[in-house]
Amino acid sequence: MEIDGLVAVGGILSLALGICGIILVRRQEDIIWNKMISAHLLSWMFISRGLTQAITSFTIQDNLLDLLIFIDQFLDYTFVFSIVLLSFIFPIPLIRNKKQLFYAIFTLVCLAIIAAFSVILNGVNHPLSSIHINLYIVTGTIWTIVYLKFRFLPGKEDDLEIQGIANAALLLNVLLVGYTWFKWTGLYTQSEFFYNQKISSLPGAANALHESQLYTDYLWTMNLAVATFFGLTMFVVELYRIYKRRGDWTSYLVIIYMVLGIFGQLIHGFESVENSSFRPVWELMTSTLHYTLIRPLLALLLLFRFGLIRIEDRNRSLSKTMSIILIVVASSAILEIIQSLIPITELVSAGLLGLAIALAIGWEERLFNLLVSNPIEYSDHRKEYYFPIINFDSKELELLDRGLFIAIIIGMTLAIMLVLIGVPAGGGVLA
Repeated sequence: MEIDGLVAVGGILSLALGICGIILVRRQEDIIWNKMISAHLLSWMFISRGLTQAITSFTIQDNLLDLLIFIDQFLDYTFVFSIVLLSFIFPIPLIRNKKQLFYAIFTLVCLAIIAAFSVILNGVNHPLSSIHINLYIVTGTIWTIVYLKFRFLPGKEDDLEIQGIANAALLLNVLLVGYTWFKWTGLYTQSEFFYNQKISSLPGAANALHESQLYTDYLWTMNLAVATFFGLTMFVVELYRIYKRRGDWTSYLVIIYMVLGIFGQLIHGFESVENSSFRPVWELMTSTLHYTLIRPLLALLLLFRFGLIRIEDRNRSLSKTMSIILIVVASSAILEIIQSLIPITELVSAGLLGLAIALAIGWEERLFNLLVSNPIEYSDHRKEYYFPIINFDSKELELLDRGLFIAIIIGMTLAIMLVLIGVPAGGGVLA
């Protein structure tokens, strides 16, 4: 048994973020309802993603490979459907009352049940089993529309609160689909490195080109293409903002992602198959790094900088500890990756790492203070227009937590049961 180190570290970071987030959000009061629910959803999303990464980081015997595939699939439902619900309420709530929220949750639960039964009967590559991937289009469309509306709101181009809403929508899109922006040029050059992303869930499954699997692969490619369009839209808008001297750090974040995508075309497009040693390194430093380490850091930024968790004296210590753990562990992992790529001895690289740590003592605390200073708030005269007043008590939020916890437990239990009774992940009971 071996462990994929970067995926394991990403799982630890996601779990730490999710667990600490739940503890912090349950302690706070007097937070507007959509931010309160969003903090719960974001925390559970990363608990489910952290469990998936922690478990699937183990390379085990072939006879247990189906267990990893089932766990990945079932926990992905919790992650994806939580994201969809998040897009309905943050940064701007499309849901205007409790009844609409109930209908949204009921619909998503029904879709998750249909997908789960399809996995049991038909395997993970059946189109119904992958129905959740279509919802990436839903979330991306909502956040891109919100982004464009508030980025170009007449007379509000320099309003920090209004632009903060646009920034939140931008960051959520980066968090969800930013990993595919590193390959966006492949869509327009019709390169295989773009179209082969997410092709089938099973090893070697690309050789079994039956109709349902081809359709599932088409769904993935369609979602990746739409995600690329969202990224390109934001790229053009942020270039325009910089031209107008209104750009901020989010502008440069999107530009970095998209420019790296251009370099990705050079690496994937012109490097021959026989001389492809740098391709895995590029994948590690871009898509894999985003998928494992950047996502939890972006979620941390959303929780603190955008007021989903309010930093007060009673929770400041835990908030600080959580932030420092995530920042230091992620930074250390990135440094280790860089060291592995530099052709120097381990002794020299250890000395350089120690020197870097010594020179940077206290930087993590400065980053935390910068992170929690001046969180984005919304003036009272704007609240009722953008945010309908809906009152939730602690029992209702606790019910949400219990539901998401039960969903994770059911998913893992189902995965174990299906493996024990010998159901193949590739074909299900009907195989």
